[in-house]
Amino acid sequence: VLGFDFGDYSHVADWAERVKAAAPGYDGANAEGLETMKSFRHDVGED
Repeated sequence: VLGFDFGDYSHVADWAERVKAAAPGYDGANAEGLETMKSFRHDVGED
């Protein structure tokens, strides 16, 4: 998520993947906002 490395947090990474797979409409509800946040971080130089 936003380039965060969950490598040290395997339980969180597993949970996030389960949510993505199980939550109806996850991509539709989150994709646009996630892309906006990625763009914002890039614009302020935090990528």
